[in-house]
Amino acid sequence: MRGARVLAIVAFDTRTASPVWFADAASHYKRASVGRPLDNLPAADYNFSSCLSLHGSPALVWIGWVEERRMPLVKKWELSTPEGEYPVHSLTMLVGEDLLTCLWGGTDPHIGAVAVALPRPSTADPQTTSSTSSVFTALGHKEDAVVKLVSERLSSRLNKNVAVTAGIHWDHLDADGIAQIMDNCRWLAEQIANVVEREA
Repeated sequence: MRGARVLAIVAFDTRTASPVWFADAASHYKRASVGRPLDNLPAADYNFSSCLSLHGSPALVWIGWVEERRMPLVKKWELSTPEGEYPVHSLTMLVGEDLLTCLWGGTDPHIGAVAVALPRPSTADPQTTSSTSSVFTALGHKEDAVVKLVSERLSSRLNKNVAVTAGIHWDHLDADGIAQIMDNCRWLAEQIANVVEREA
């Protein structure tokens, strides 16, 4: 992945061709001991090869563009349904252009099922985005309906590849309780989509 180009001032150790001092245009200063390249430091990840290729051998101080190789930050959001009998919680991360959502609730959060949904044109109306999912359910778990519902809704609405995990458990759930949990997950999917559309 190519990073952003950053206007920088770079000082080199001319004996080793190693950058030993660096300041970007935002005045974030980063230092290294002589002979230790800055892009070996966790705090700095820049490609200084353009500096070297322009000069053949490095100048003592160079001013120009360097390529930033740091990965973009992963955005994440934590959302929950309103407090009630069966609250469901979520952690959603935007990983590049893809979305990962983890849902949990009840007395024993876990991973009971995983779904991956991909957007596609609707077969009924090609102008509308729909989604197709693949679901893996752990033995004895019943979250497959949850992850299918949420992943396909997020994928079709946001037009993204989406992975969803869910682990929701309350003892002695009846049909009404299961229906309420499904409604909560459906509501939570819309809130997740709202915040991703607004902030991503």
